[in-house]
Amino acid sequence: MNKEGLTKLKAIVLAIIIVVVIVGGSLSYFYLMAPAGQPEEIRIGASVPMSGELATWGKYLSFGYQYVFDKINKEEGGIYIDEVGKKLPVRLIIYDDESSPDKCAKNTERLILEDKVVALLSSGTPPIGVPGCTVAERYGVPIITASLPLEVVQEMMPKREYTWNIFFSIADPDVSIVARYFQALETVPAEMNNKKLVLFLEDSPEGVAFGNLYKGFAEKYGYQVVYEVYVPLGTTDFTDMIRKAQASGADIVMGLMIPPEGWAMLKQAYTLGWRPKFMAISKAFEPHDFVEAVGARISNGTCHLGFWAPWLYPGGQELADAYMKQYNEFWSQHIGDAAAAAQVLGDAIKRAGSLDPKKIHEAIKTTDLMTVNGRIRFVTDPNDPYYHQYIIPAFMMQWQNGEFKIVWPPEMANAQFWYPMPP
Repeated sequence: MNKEGLTKLKAIVLAIIIVVVIVGGSLSYFYLMAPAGQPEEIRIGASVPMSGELATWGKYLSFGYQYVFDKINKEEGGIYIDEVGKKLPVRLIIYDDESSPDKCAKNTERLILEDKVVALLSSGTPPIGVPGCTVAERYGVPIITASLPLEVVQEMMPKREYTWNIFFSIADPDVSIVARYFQALETVPAEMNNKKLVLFLEDSPEGVAFGNLYKGFAEKYGYQVVYEVYVPLGTTDFTDMIRKAQASGADIVMGLMIPPEGWAMLKQAYTLGWRPKFMAISKAFEPHDFVEAVGARISNGTCHLGFWAPWLYPGGQELADAYMKQYNEFWSQHIGDAAAAAQVLGDAIKRAGSLDPKKIHEAIKTTDLMTVNGRIRFVTDPNDPYYHQYIIPAFMMQWQNGEFKIVWPPEMANAQFWYPMPP
């Protein structure tokens, strides 16, 4: 080739590169990075805490996610993808984030860049889950979350586009779990509730957010916060905190703590003779491991936020039965929201008929699906604070003789509210 021809060839190559760079900005990472050849599976990714302090959550989330995709593969033969002209099985790739925010972020990036997943499901709790969502946002890959309270996500991620939240509200004046606590307590005779409130909160952004909300509702309902403590992660001795809380004379205790620490606090309080009339510690008092860890007597009468039970929505009992068969233990609420997130994602991929994350993302916007956690429709108005979120109507549950009971609101209850807690 002569010099003039070589120069023309270089110019053509340069022009092609420029076009690719320009067009590349509007293409999804999938088409730029997808492996050669016809895809043979639909890859979904999730980083969950299979070890560390939140390992219990990881078990619940991974079960709920896997249950749905196994059901799709077994009963439907996978999901039909227009681009390949056939049904493809769904493969869920799960990595253990070890209850670490940094590890969750790294796992999420690995799932996107190395495993080439087309969409993601989240880790549990905001401190761990939000870093993964942030990575998904960076790469423009849709992620549907479970176990991330909506307002905490709003505070930690004020700008979000590819993150879709399915969980309860902690701030809605009518259907949030915090509202449910105070609504139930309004039914107690005035002489049995001195409206003095103690708050035990984990020292984290989520703990701060919950603390602010508790205090806002306390003011609305005429409560006085007489003792408030932010518990450093890793605390094992709660004696001084318990003594101060006991000295405050409060009838009511609320808060947010990770399970091992919340369990230790409750057991130490019982040993020290402190048994307030009402205790509701979010996260710590929910998993059935809680009853096993502290005992039916100490847990008796404690309360927790509620957002799922097998008998509330279609398919729920089948899901709970499958969990109990696999693990030979009581079901957790978190398998409900996890399964719902997976159902929404499977439905979106089916309607998109594509493995392009951007098309899947667009399909999620128009979700209108009855799931095991109710009918889900996302808010799509960018000016709404609940943008790309769905509020699961909450209830208050109470442990009664080792059993999970819904006690508020009346239209969802299957048991009476015990107040005060049994000694």
